[in-house]
Amino acid sequence: MMKQTRKKLFPVLAAVLLIVMALTFAGSALAYSEAEVGNGEEGFSEEGSNSEEEPKEPPVPEEAPEKSDPPETEENVGVSPDTEPEATGEPVPDEEVKPEASPETSMEPTLIEQEEAVPDAEENAVLMPASIITDGLAANEVMVSSFADLKTVLTDYSTYAGIDTVYLNGDIVYEPGGIAIHASRSKLTIVGHPKGGTGRHTVSDIAGGQGNLIRPQQSGFSLTVKDAVIAGKNYYGAFTVSDSYSGVTTSYVNVSYHGPQFSYNRRGLVRYIDTSITIANTGGDPAQEIAELAQLEIGGNTTLTNTAGGNAMFWLAGNSGSNQYFKVLDGANVTAVHNSANSPYGFIYVEGSGSTANQKPEVTVGTNASLSVTTKVGFTHSGHRVESITVQPGGTLTVAQTSNSGDYPSIYVNSSVTVREGGTLSVKRGANTSSNGLVRFYNAGGVMKLDAPRRILLYNPNGRLITTNSGTAAIEGSIQAVNVWDTDKGFTDSMENMPKNIWNKNDSGAMELKAVLNTSGVTSAVISNRTEDDPFTAEFNAASFNTYAMPMLAMGSYTLEPDTVYTNSIGISGSSRAGAKIQAGYQNAGTAQKLSAEADSSGRYDMAIPDAPLSVGTKILTLCHSDFLKVQKQNAVQLPPAVLEFETVPDILFQTTISALPQTVQRTDADWAMSVYDTRGAGSMWRIEAAAAHPLTGLYNGSSVTLPEALVFIDEEGGTHPLENGSVVVREGTTGNTALNEVRWQENEGILVSLNGGEGKPGVTYKTTIEWTLVDAP
Repeated sequence: MMKQTRKKLFPVLAAVLLIVMALTFAGSALAYSEAEVGNGEEGFSEEGSNSEEEPKEPPVPEEAPEKSDPPETEENVGVSPDTEPEATGEPVPDEEVKPEASPETSMEPTLIEQEEAVPDAEENAVLMPASIITDGLAANEVMVSSFADLKTVLTDYSTYAGIDTVYLNGDIVYEPGGIAIHASRSKLTIVGHPKGGTGRHTVSDIAGGQGNLIRPQQSGFSLTVKDAVIAGKNYYGAFTVSDSYSGVTTSYVNVSYHGPQFSYNRRGLVRYIDTSITIANTGGDPAQEIAELAQLEIGGNTTLTNTAGGNAMFWLAGNSGSNQYFKVLDGANVTAVHNSANSPYGFIYVEGSGSTANQKPEVTVGTNASLSVTTKVGFTHSGHRVESITVQPGGTLTVAQTSNSGDYPSIYVNSSVTVREGGTLSVKRGANTSSNGLVRFYNAGGVMKLDAPRRILLYNPNGRLITTNSGTAAIEGSIQAVNVWDTDKGFTDSMENMPKNIWNKNDSGAMELKAVLNTSGVTSAVISNRTEDDPFTAEFNAASFNTYAMPMLAMGSYTLEPDTVYTNSIGISGSSRAGAKIQAGYQNAGTAQKLSAEADSSGRYDMAIPDAPLSVGTKILTLCHSDFLKVQKQNAVQLPPAVLEFETVPDILFQTTISALPQTVQRTDADWAMSVYDTRGAGSMWRIEAAAAHPLTGLYNGSSVTLPEALVFIDEEGGTHPLENGSVVVREGTTGNTALNEVRWQENEGILVSLNGGEGKPGVTYKTTIEWTLVDAP
């Protein structure tokens, strides 16, 4: 049968002395070799190588009254005193629906604290305290060494109107009365060391309410504290904001805090960047939250620890005119641990429980960011809810609930949980009798959106993972693999912890999944793009994917690409993720075999076949385990692919002396042979063609000399065919029972050199390039 012509070229780069045909394989269809001829007694040899604001009259704000200690009676925990308990339709006990201890805003106005006005400079010369340094600093900068100096700068606006940056030249210890920042100031940065210096000075506050702290006197104020250590005793924080002001931003960069509460800015935004916070009892006010705020942004490497507070870590409290939010900034790495034995609260407490306008916090973990939360109670406090949770591409949200506290979900959301491409959501809890599950939607129409996440990992010994409070909710999107456990085998990441069912496509493609659930279970579940080749362990439906009846669920992406196994293969190999555990199982002659391996740092694995060879069609099931997720693929042993190629093309050497008579120069190696490898099967035909790119050429006394038409092919009948005149068919063959076909000629046939009498120069090596072509047709 005629087949499409394929050409393979084999070039040889150099040959020294003698007539040489050196051949090296290339990916194209042609091959080249250089032929050289040398004359004289020296003989022949070869060499081959195959990318600011005018002062203004201050407003009369309302100072927040002193914050009371959290009551310990069950009747006083969970709801704002001015708010009726919310009817949620769920069993929320009295102790969980009253707010944590927090001050009510006083309705009696308090005059802004203000220093006596300083006369104009034209009337009285103002002497600046020697300890307030401006020399060598910019016009907007000063350096202070004491609390008194800091107070002078922040309250004496006529003298220090242009100052917005204060460097600390020593530790600062608060004094009673604190500092009411002049109302004309709109921004302030405090740096905990001299300009250009390093290290961090300590700022020590005192207990006794907001009146003993540093506090802004206008809405929209911007405060930044950098490079400082804060030793706290006041549960309004060292820098506090009255409830009378909104839109205030307080930022902390490279700050370490140890005290009862770090931030109080109930109507504004708080930022923590590269900051370490520990909530503890320090001999002042009792430990409470990390912060009461409306909006929060966390960046850099930030750690949050609550060792003694009786409240949640964050109280999302105020309405600043826009919705509350909690953001982990792109690239941040945030770790939060709430291990206080005193707290029955979770990570986030939402004033209004998540039902009040602008008090429905949206939680976002940024691109390539990480938030790890460990609490006794959960991510959300009891029946309190966030509006949504979004994990951006490459982001990770990990929640570990260490104990069981009432019949509440670990994560309670109003509307949606979204995990984007490469993102991870991992939620687990310890001993649990909760019927509300691990992740619960409050509103009808809630949805978990899967946008090619890296991993979704949910674990709840009770067996309820995703539930809804009302109406229906959905789980939908693109996912590569799904594992479901129907019995609790523990939160163990091992090959031995096998799920009940594994779903993934055999071609590694994404599955289009949608499941619908109501208040009692999953009502429908489907993977819309399944094919017959996909190695599902069971039908994917409401019974096999019931989130009300599974203790563990793992979903996400994977890498598993087994190499093709042939009848002549001696190993089973492929690619996965580094460290992945691999098993391959098959039956050979009725005997079951199971092979194991671990992928190396590049993801490659290889297992020797102990009973090779395997028969054509033998089915091999490859199982891969990595980061809780298991996938499997099935393939069959195949015949080796059809190959037609040069197996070997040795160099050819010629040697002669000048003769007055015509002569044919034979190959030096009388047993010279080349070979063709053909796996297309017996009876397959092929032919070899050869051509010389140019005449044999050498260098004699600095000049180029040639031997025209000297390199020839001589056929069986003695016909002479110069190779430089074009391609010459030098062999036609048919493959027999073996794939290797040897090609050789009689000593007076094949590629030879034909010289006329007296032709050639003594001591000269002549060279040319031969192109070999292998054609899979007669």
